[in-house]
Amino acid sequence: MLRILSAFALWAACAASAQADVFAFQAGQNDFFAAPAETASPSATLTSLLAPSPVQGFDLTAGLNGGSADRNVAHTFAGLPAGILAATLEMRVRGGNNLLVNNDGVFLAFADATTPTLLDAIEFKRTFGPFAGGGTVFSDPDDGLAQSTTWSNTDTALLLLDLGALPLAGGGMLDLLPMLNAKGFLDVVVADETAADFFLLTVTTIPEPGSLALLLAGLGMLGLAARRRGA
Repeated sequence: MLRILSAFALWAACAASAQADVFAFQAGQNDFFAAPAETASPSATLTSLLAPSPVQGFDLTAGLNGGSADRNVAHTFAGLPAGILAATLEMRVRGGNNLLVNNDGVFLAFADATTPTLLDAIEFKRTFGPFAGGGTVFSDPDDGLAQSTTWSNTDTALLLLDLGALPLAGGGMLDLLPMLNAKGFLDVVVADETAADFFLLTVTTIPEPGSLALLLAGLGMLGLAARRRGA
């Protein structure tokens, strides 16, 4: 009996060590647009694909963004861990005081050296408020992620997106996890008069190989102890 309890204790410890790992990557501060503005850090490739529209920092005034339209909050989450099983993206956004904000939205992309244009890099795109189509990036009708009848400087939304089940404007879901694992990074862009407070990317990964080996060893000892007891 003591052997079985010892083996079970080892198995339990190994199982605990083999739990999935969770990593959080934050860009900007969750301070509800408080000054000073924090810097967004897009990759060089993403920056070049966004040109000539400039990249702004987090927390800047929504609408015309300091007197200039068509700015973007863009950030690249680089160096993501391998073996991602789940991922969520949380963000707070605030609409602008210009009619151009009506077609604003978010897109998730993977811009690398082989990407010829911004549209080629985009894997997911949704507007924040309702949009009837007719734009360049957001060209299709969309009822909006924020589910607001308008999208203006009076609208602030805290969004939580499941990257394994992203809601598409035309219905259905998109699983972005295979791309995250293949690329090891994620580009997030809020375009292009809407302000962003922060982005928070949280990923859950499979256990390290060493933890899995310990778990299997613990299971083996538990089975061996049970066989000895039966003998």
